[in-house]
Amino acid sequence: MLGAMRVFSLGLALAAPLGLAAAELWRQDFESRLPGELPEGWRHAWGAMPACDTIAVSNMERLSGRRSLLVERRDAGPGTAQHGFSCHTAALPKQGELRLRLPFLAYGSGDEVGLGVEIRAADGQSRLVSVHLGNGEVAAGGVLGPLRFGQWQRVTLTLPVEASGKKGTAVLETLLPDGSWSRGAGVEFVPGKTVEGGKGLCVMLCAGPGKGSYRIYLDDLTLDPLTY
Repeated sequence: MLGAMRVFSLGLALAAPLGLAAAELWRQDFESRLPGELPEGWRHAWGAMPACDTIAVSNMERLSGRRSLLVERRDAGPGTAQHGFSCHTAALPKQGELRLRLPFLAYGSGDEVGLGVEIRAADGQSRLVSVHLGNGEVAAGGVLGPLRFGQWQRVTLTLPVEASGKKGTAVLETLLPDGSWSRGAGVEFVPGKTVEGGKGLCVMLCAGPGKGSYRIYLDDLTLDPLTY
């Protein structure tokens, strides 16, 4: 997998692959549930959720609207177990490329944060690519850049549909005071499995083992097809 990765400049190689977004296939803005409730469409997928963890709708931070999804871990010990929560998207087009955007806001310290946002096939088992927040970095197919605490960031992924061996891209963006997003360097990767058209994706939050205290808010998760 490492041999397939390539870091590239946004001003050159990424300008063409981004394309234009068509109608959204899926959006999670967490507005339909009250603070403290589980978000609509999400379920506990695996593992035992420890008492020190919280996954719930929150009105404390948001990218837009009134609410977001809070993933919190409080004073976890070294033996704290892993677990996962997941949500499925709508069915994908039969071919083409997809754009998945994952905005997040993190609080904590670099060595205590450990959260994966895994993009899996519809069966929830086969991993296509994993976005990892931890050790002061954001990674997806390779290191994308620093994890900036207290500042909204966003990982934008492109995924090819029904295209075995074709590469996807991952880019880390940071929200600026004027409301625009600044883009860093991108990474190319080969998905762990061919993305199947006509089926949905599974978006899974995986809390890592034995990490300390952190809060991560997610909001305005979107999936849309790209046209050229």
